[in-house]
Amino acid sequence: VRYELLELGGVRKFASAQVATQIARVFMQQVAGVMTDNYPLKGLYVFAEATNLLLVLAMFPATYGLSGGGSLFAVNVGLGLAQAFTQPVAKSLPPAVVAADDLAVVNSWDLTGDK
Repeated sequence: VRYELLELGGVRKFASAQVATQIARVFMQQVAGVMTDNYPLKGLYVFAEATNLLLVLAMFPATYGLSGGGSLFAVNVGLGLAQAFTQPVAKSLPPAVVAADDLAVVNSWDLTGDK
């Protein structure tokens, strides 16, 4: 989405989307951290991935100009927020789905691509 926004919207819109995404991510990660402590992790993860899917599907009409001018900007920021929410949930998920004997192996994997 970033490159499409750069090509279609120009440098100013691209930079604005990146700044908006980073500022919003700071708050979204805090919300995700609190939610991982209080709600079932599997349900949160499925919800987050469903949100990612919807945003990816929304990217196609936005990329080809079939929706309003700010759509690609909104999809870019939305995907950044969805990823900011998914990351803490994904990092907390292994103990809920893996046997205790296998947890050391799973914890050594790069589950979120942030390393």
